[in-house]
Amino acid sequence: MRRSLAFLLLWSSLGWAAPPDKRAAVVDVVTEGLAPAARDRLDDALVEGLRFTGYVVVPRRQVRDTSARANLPEGCAFGPCLAQVGRALDVGRALTARVVADGQAYSFVLTLVETRAGTPVGQVTDSCAPCSIDEALDKISASMVALGEGATAAALKKVPFPAARREGSGASAAPWLAAAGVAAVVVGAVLVANGDQRDAGFVTIGAGSGLLASGILVWVLD
Repeated sequence: MRRSLAFLLLWSSLGWAAPPDKRAAVVDVVTEGLAPAARDRLDDALVEGLRFTGYVVVPRRQVRDTSARANLPEGCAFGPCLAQVGRALDVGRALTARVVADGQAYSFVLTLVETRAGTPVGQVTDSCAPCSIDEALDKISASMVALGEGATAAALKKVPFPAARREGSGASAAPWLAAAGVAAVVVGAVLVANGDQRDAGFVTIGAGSGLLASGILVWVLD
């Protein structure tokens, strides 16, 4: 019952319209040396990083299902083929990631691509050594914020971001994320109602929907 209610609320929150440039999807993740459990946590960190910067993110399962149904090209990370991916998923931004683990050394490349032209709009390349998988995911999360906000790699240390999720840590964060999301959606709706601030309103609603969705998912998965 709890999961059913959570996912109903999740999809309701994502039902608000958002401009294509504020809709994003993780379309290609290549990893080497990561255990399956770490790979799942990496996917979560990438999605949460996009949501934290205000993007409405297409769920990974929907990306896989749509790609198979529309016979989208596999491994498309930039260029004209990405326009087809963007239209099928109705997103203006696509994220690609490559993460390599070698013992306690991790390196990664994150690229945010504009789907209409298939051109990169931001990229972060960094490494972490020696470090644990938790520390590596924390650094990737911070890099996602920098990438989403258009910051340079040099500014990463100044960007605050909650630590990557660890077992049992989500219960306290979920209510705050959900409350912040609801507040942002309400503010966005007011701005949309004020005709000359519709664009700002839709962006605010998109950000709020992402925060609310993150809170619900943390609650469900904790």
